Amino acid sequence: MRPWVFLLALFLILCGIVLFLINLGYASPQFGRELLRLWPLILIVIGLSLFWGGVIPRALAFGLTLALVFGVAALAIFLPLPL
Repeated sequence: MRPWVFLLALFLILCGIVLFLINLGYASPQFGRELLRLWPLILIVIGLSLFWGGVIPRALAFGLTLALVFGVAALAIFLPLPL
């Protein structure tokens, strides 16, 4: 899987999860802004892909996607909502 395709897919998944959690009331709009502080993760994924010649292995892509999904959901659920 090419890095740009993987990053685009992760971005769309992350946006969908954040909007879903906000619509359900588990997160506030500020939660999405706080996630933008994690932009250096993009550099980490690009760096990892360079180890494998510009191609991200499927197992690594699957693991990173699961970690992102469960990490964002856990942050939204366990962080208190601002009043």
